[in-house]
Amino acid sequence: MTFINNPLLIQYFDHTPHAGVLPPSPSVSVARHGVADNEGLLELSLDIRNDHVATARFRAYGPPAYIAAGEWLCATIEGCSVSDFFCNLFKKCGFILNSWYCILFDRI
Repeated sequence: MTFINNPLLIQYFDHTPHAGVLPPSPSVSVARHGVADNEGLLELSLDIRNDHVATARFRAYGPPAYIAAGEWLCATIEGCSVSDFFCNLFKKCGFILNSWYCILFDRI
Protein backbone atom coordinates (compact mmCIF):
# COMPACT_ATOMS: atom_id res chain seq x y z
CA MET A 1 0.00 0.00 0.00
CA THR A 2 1.53 3.27 -1.07
CA PHE A 3 -0.45 5.55 1.27
CA ILE A 4 1.59 4.38 4.28
CA ASN A 5 4.58 6.22 2.80
CA ASN A 6 2.87 9.55 3.40
CA PRO A 7 4.94 11.30 6.13
CA LEU A 8 1.94 13.12 7.62
CA LEU A 9 -0.07 9.90 7.87
CA ILE A 10 2.87 8.16 9.54
CA GLN A 11 3.29 11.06 11.98
CA TYR A 12 -0.34 10.94 13.14
CA PHE A 13 -0.38 7.12 13.17
CA ASP A 14 2.77 6.87 15.31
CA HIS A 15 1.84 9.63 17.80
CA THR A 16 -1.69 9.26 19.21
CA PRO A 17 -2.07 11.18 22.49
CA HIS A 18 -5.80 11.59 21.78
CA ALA A 19 -6.50 7.85 21.54
CA GLY A 20 -9.00 6.66 24.12
CA VAL A 21 -12.51 7.14 25.43
CA LEU A 22 -13.92 9.88 27.62
CA PRO A 23 -15.91 8.74 30.65
CA PRO A 24 -19.67 9.28 30.36
CA SER A 25 -20.93 12.63 31.62
CA PRO A 26 -23.63 15.14 30.64
CA SER A 27 -21.09 17.20 28.67
CA VAL A 28 -19.65 14.26 26.68
CA SER A 29 -21.03 13.33 23.27
CA VAL A 30 -20.02 10.29 21.24
CA ALA A 31 -20.41 9.69 17.50
CA ARG A 32 -19.42 6.64 15.47
CA HIS A 33 -18.86 6.12 11.78
CA GLY A 34 -18.55 2.65 10.30
CA VAL A 35 -18.63 -0.85 11.75
CA ALA A 36 -15.72 -2.45 13.61
CA ASP A 37 -16.41 -5.91 12.18
CA ASN A 38 -16.60 -4.81 8.57
CA GLU A 39 -15.14 -1.74 6.92
CA GLY A 40 -13.62 -0.07 9.97
CA LEU A 41 -14.84 2.19 12.73
CA LEU A 42 -13.97 5.70 13.84
CA GLU A 43 -15.51 6.83 17.13
CA LEU A 44 -15.16 10.39 18.36
CA SER A 45 -15.78 11.44 22.00
CA LEU A 46 -16.07 15.16 22.70
CA ASP A 47 -16.38 16.96 26.01
CA ILE A 48 -18.18 20.18 25.09
CA ARG A 49 -18.27 22.98 27.63
CA ASN A 50 -19.42 26.54 27.02
CA ASP A 51 -19.54 26.05 23.23
CA HIS A 52 -15.93 24.78 23.16
CA VAL A 53 -14.44 21.34 22.62
CA ALA A 54 -12.65 21.00 25.95
CA THR A 55 -11.36 17.47 25.29
CA ALA A 56 -11.42 15.23 22.22
CA ARG A 57 -10.66 11.50 22.09
CA PHE A 58 -11.02 8.81 19.44
CA ARG A 59 -11.12 5.05 18.96
CA ALA A 60 -10.40 3.48 15.60
CA TYR A 61 -10.56 -0.01 14.15
CA GLY A 62 -9.41 -0.62 10.63
CA PRO A 63 -6.60 0.60 8.41
CA PRO A 64 -3.80 2.89 9.68
CA ALA A 65 -5.47 5.84 7.96
CA TYR A 66 -8.41 5.58 10.40
CA ILE A 67 -6.04 5.94 13.36
CA ALA A 68 -4.21 8.83 11.72
CA ALA A 69 -7.51 10.53 10.83
CA GLY A 70 -8.77 10.20 14.41
CA GLU A 71 -5.61 11.73 15.83
CA TRP A 72 -5.59 14.55 13.27
CA LEU A 73 -9.26 15.33 13.90
CA CYS A 74 -8.89 15.44 17.68
CA ALA A 75 -5.71 17.53 17.51
CA THR A 76 -7.41 19.93 15.11
CA ILE A 77 -10.62 20.51 17.07
CA GLU A 78 -9.56 20.30 20.73
CA GLY A 79 -9.87 23.79 22.19
CA CYS A 80 -11.92 25.14 19.28
CA SER A 81 -15.36 26.62 19.56
CA VAL A 82 -18.06 24.43 18.07
CA SER A 83 -18.61 26.87 15.19
CA ASP A 84 -14.85 27.03 14.48
CA PHE A 85 -14.74 23.24 14.44
CA PHE A 86 -17.21 23.04 11.58
CA CYS A 87 -15.72 25.96 9.66
CA ASN A 88 -12.22 24.45 9.90
CA LEU A 89 -13.35 20.94 9.05
CA PHE A 90 -15.35 22.11 6.06
CA LYS A 91 -12.45 24.23 4.75
CA LYS A 92 -9.92 21.41 5.18
CA CYS A 93 -12.06 18.44 4.11
CA GLY A 94 -14.91 19.89 2.07
CA PHE A 95 -17.58 17.95 4.00
CA ILE A 96 -19.27 17.63 7.36
CA LEU A 97 -20.22 14.30 8.88
CA ASN A 98 -23.87 14.59 9.86
CA SER A 99 -23.68 12.44 13.00
CA TRP A 100 -20.87 14.57 14.44
CA TYR A 101 -22.67 17.75 13.44
CA CYS A 102 -25.78 16.59 15.29
CA ILE A 103 -24.06 15.63 18.53
CA LEU A 104 -22.29 18.96 18.70
CA PHE A 105 -25.21 21.21 17.89
CA ASP A 106 -27.65 19.26 20.10
CA ARG A 107 -25.50 20.46 22.99
CA ILE A 108 -25.90 24.18 22.31
